[in-house]
Amino acid sequence: MKFSRPAVPSPAGLRTVFRKQNKFKRHAYLWAVLLSLPVITWTWLLHFDIFFWRVIYGGLLVGLVIAGIGLLNPNIPLRWIERFIILVNFAFLLSKYIYLLYNPSSHELGNWSGEIQAVFWSSAIGFILVYIFFERRIALWICIGQIVLFLLVTLPLFSGFSDEILREFFRLETRLIAVAFITLILAKAKDDLIETQNRALHVETLAYLDPLTGVPNRRALSQMIEKRMTEPSIQLGLVVADLDFFKLINDTYGHDTGDAILRETVALFKGCLRERDLIGRWGGEEFVILLQDGNTAAHIQTIERLRRNIESQVFVNGLRVTCSFGGSDYQRGDTFERLFFRADQALYAAKSKGRNRIEWL
Repeated sequence: MKFSRPAVPSPAGLRTVFRKQNKFKRHAYLWAVLLSLPVITWTWLLHFDIFFWRVIYGGLLVGLVIAGIGLLNPNIPLRWIERFIILVNFAFLLSKYIYLLYNPSSHELGNWSGEIQAVFWSSAIGFILVYIFFERRIALWICIGQIVLFLLVTLPLFSGFSDEILREFFRLETRLIAVAFITLILAKAKDDLIETQNRALHVETLAYLDPLTGVPNRRALSQMIEKRMTEPSIQLGLVVADLDFFKLINDTYGHDTGDAILRETVALFKGCLRERDLIGRWGGEEFVILLQDGNTAAHIQTIERLRRNIESQVFVNGLRVTCSFGGSDYQRGDTFERLFFRADQALYAAKSKGRNRIEWL
């Protein structure tokens, strides 16, 4: 049977995924900043003789440089840089818009229309960034706030505008509103897709993980072990572990106590095993362990340490529990069933000889 690793990342695995995502985003933002700098610098120099353009394009350049430095420093949270970029972009566009509105020389339709359209379409691109950086409801309110602010700074001039300029303004406002809501719809579709994927992941989690202990269940573990057995030049030891007299504990103290003991036992297993070893719940009070990269003596030493830890542990309600172990080394040509059979026979021998011991075949 071919192995397909369960798509159930551990907390450490999730942290690795998030780190990779943040690293990718940092690189993407940094490239965007680096590509923008020459264009902004050229525009700044082109309008250097006009004080206002010199100031706002200079401010935009400074903002981009600060963002670039922040992106190069992994200790600065990415969300801070994202919010800073949005703030710089919004301040630049609003300043430029106010200047164009209140500078009489720009009120001729030809000049006004071209410059204002540039502001509005830059704002539309900014809206897309807002939806990338923020949760969609917050992003919507940011976009609405910008649209309303643009409208408010324009209101005092309505009486002085020609009908043609007013129509142009409202066309641009309408387009900006449309972009904001279309982006909202796309963001919602993206969020719905992610939610569907998360539900599918949850279903897969239930199929592969034991819900009580959080370790792989019988189905997942058998597939994982079969995969490891196909790897060349690897020394494996399979161990079947069974808590002694566990049914008596359940009958005497109840299943809640039994469940707590199972969870504590798994914690002890994880504390003794290495990262590359595997542990899973086979069923009931029975667990299967796959030890890697070691000979028989090393495997027995690891399990003996585990046996002693369980024996000395004070479990819930002050209970003491012991565990029997049966193990066997992988031999060339073994199937999983054959290897498991030998380990299970060794466990039977351990129980027959008084329990709380290790037998190896």
